[in-house]
Amino acid sequence: MSEVSIVNARANVMVYDEQQKKWLPSGNSQGMAKVQVYHHTVNSTYRVVGRKINDHAVVINCALQKGLRYHVATERFHQWRDQRQVYGLNFASSAEAEEFGNIVRDCLAKLAGGASPVDNGAAVRAREEEDRQKAEEEQKAAAEEERKRAEEEQQRLVEEERRREEEERKRKEEEARIAVERAQEEERQRQMAPPLPSTAPPAPRIPQAPTPPPAPPAPKAPPAPPAPPAPPAPKAPPAPPAPGAPPAPPAPGGPPPPKPAGGAGDLAAQLAGATLKRSQTGKPAPKPAISLQDEMRMKLERRKAKMDEGGGSAGNSVISTAASTPTPSVGQQVLL
Repeated sequence: MSEVSIVNARANVMVYDEQQKKWLPSGNSQGMAKVQVYHHTVNSTYRVVGRKINDHAVVINCALQKGLRYHVATERFHQWRDQRQVYGLNFASSAEAEEFGNIVRDCLAKLAGGASPVDNGAAVRAREEEDRQKAEEEQKAAAEEERKRAEEEQQRLVEEERRREEEERKRKEEEARIAVERAQEEERQRQMAPPLPSTAPPAPRIPQAPTPPPAPPAPKAPPAPPAPPAPPAPKAPPAPPAPGAPPAPPAPGGPPPPKPAGGAGDLAAQLAGATLKRSQTGKPAPKPAISLQDEMRMKLERRKAKMDEGGGSAGNSVISTAASTPTPSVGQQVLL
């Protein structure tokens, strides 16, 4: 190939807009470009070519001609003008800017001095050899830097592992020391505590409750009282006396004659009513109150009945007894 690169640098390629009076990025977008100076060894010509690093788009292709003025505006910004427009390079570093500017000025000097193509070829080869050596040195420096970085990383890992092991050892020693102290404390407390009996005393026997005595036999129910005797049935009235023997008149001053025997029927009716009332209520009926006159009348009736059975003499004695008996006052009661 007759065209070779003699220098390259990273820079933003700019063009100056005369109408807007400001610098604009060359191409369709901003971004760093790889800018190179190519030397045609046959024609002994030079040109500046720049391509975007991200998409390799060409942003500058300018020939270096005799009489071109290369201006170093700042340490990192260089510019020049050709027949069409003004170019500017904003380099990534000052070192790249200085190297690129020296090569361009050397090329312009050669174009202005009219050196022969042979001399130009020797200069190019010398420059290429210099670039190769420089690249090798950079590679060696990068390799050395990488080796140092790897050694530092290895050293850091070793130190970290050593530190981790030291911390683990200290932790285990601390745990062992704590365990020994705990065991010693437990042994000291066991020695200070009173000895425990070998065997526990037997539990006291719980006394059994005494057997309760057998329940006494239930007392026998007392025999039911005998039923009261039934009241005597009223006797039949005595037969009337014979018409030929009228009764003797009562003695003067004696009691009035007794009531007819019909009073016994009234007494029986009263007893029957009391018995009926007791059967209906379930309680014994109270005994009817009997006046003294009724009592005397009943006695007279009984005596009269006896007298009828025993003869007339008995009748006279009854009359005399009744006459001698004092008459009770009204309202006095006599119990049977």
